[in-house]
Amino acid sequence: MSVDDLKAAIAAQLDDVVRMAADEDRSTAFCIGNTAKPSSLGWFLTPIRHAPSVVAGSVIVYADELARAAAEAVDGTVDYVLVDAEKKIRAAAATDYVPNPERVIRETVRRSKVLTYKGNDLVVDAVDSLLSQMVVEPVRGLGGKRVGIVGAGNVGSKVALRLIERGAQVRLYRRSRADLEVIVDAVNRIRPVGTTARATAAKSVEDAVAGADILVGATDGAAAIDADMVGLLAPQAILIEAGKGSICPDAIVKAIELGFPVLRVDVRAAFAGHIETVLRTERALGAGLSRRQVGEFSLVGAGLVGLRGDIVVDNVTRPVSVFGIADGAGDFLRDLGEAEMGRLARFKDMISSMRRGGRT
Repeated sequence: MSVDDLKAAIAAQLDDVVRMAADEDRSTAFCIGNTAKPSSLGWFLTPIRHAPSVVAGSVIVYADELARAAAEAVDGTVDYVLVDAEKKIRAAAATDYVPNPERVIRETVRRSKVLTYKGNDLVVDAVDSLLSQMVVEPVRGLGGKRVGIVGAGNVGSKVALRLIERGAQVRLYRRSRADLEVIVDAVNRIRPVGTTARATAAKSVEDAVAGADILVGATDGAAAIDADMVGLLAPQAILIEAGKGSICPDAIVKAIELGFPVLRVDVRAAFAGHIETVLRTERALGAGLSRRQVGEFSLVGAGLVGLRGDIVVDNVTRPVSVFGIADGAGDFLRDLGEAEMGRLARFKDMISSMRRGGRT
């Protein structure tokens, strides 16, 4: 499809974004993501998503020129252009040029505010949250569960670490044995010291699958899990499609016949939390990361390391929440004396009076 088709599709979605944002009294945003998974279409729209502060449209592109066209289509129409900062598009074999959609979009957008997010991390967060709430019996939850992950790339290795942190035993498979052993070693080196759970390198896809209570497909669109492999899973196993195309159609049929749930990653909840973090960080940088003297009180925003005796607040210009008194080393004074308690009480009384009077 052409660049004109892309811009027309984005314009149609933007109409819905603007209308929904007005109805919900939220800001407007548009996400421009990228992916390594090849496609003859060159781009596709994803559903409109809602976060506490924004309503966001979204497109996934496969080339820099499409990222530029998408940026041109949304610039000035939305409050925020949210860019997937992960560099997933591969360079063409015949050139040394490395695609960089984030740079192209930053060069293009002039009127909207550009902020970044990480698309793969949305998938990882979604898988982690889903499994932590689905696997609640026995009392250990994910502790001791056997997890097979087919596709030990960026997503698969991150999911492995998350589940090991929860106590699951994880077997990873990747076609390159050398790469797999490096990844498994890295995961085991950075796992929490207090867990006995570990990652192991599977010798084959079948080895990763056999006896697994949970199977995660995380390949880049290459089907690697077939019906015969599903028959190797533990009773009442769970299958998760995290790579869009990792599980063969016949494997899905087999799993349903056996009564195994086959789940696809739904990133809506992860998106809402991730984007809200991005936007709240922007607000904190705009108002909170500074110092201010107000009479006898030295104020510091919660995102800065305060000097000993500074009062740490949410916003030095319009303080609402008081977090404590800085100890000068990045923490708070925990054992406040009578003088410190009195100073905090006076400051709280002052900002209460200021709010009642409408002053800052």
